[in-house]
Amino acid sequence: MLTPCNEVMHRLSDFIDGYNLVAHNASFDERFLDAELSRICRTCTGQFACSLLTARRIYQDSPNHKLATLPGYTNIPIKDVFHRALYDSDMTTRL
Repeated sequence: MLTPCNEVMHRLSDFIDGYNLVAHNASFDERFLDAELSRICRTCTGQFACSLLTARRIYQDSPNHKLATLPGYTNIPIKDVFHRALYDSDMTTRL
């Protein structure tokens, strides 16, 4: 049986409460998180840091700053498909 979305979002909200989050293109993820949390009358209390903005400063010569491009540019081995939450978070951490 699937867990209802509002229950998952309450659990997520409790889990991240008070912590700062890092995401690649954080403004995109933050908008989705804020929208879902607002549906259950909750907010994100931590701040977001954006690895995309950081990558633009550090890897200025990269062809682009997409998460799928940067590991190859920085010689980080690519072992999976991007746009999957766990793999994207692993790559963001490695960058």
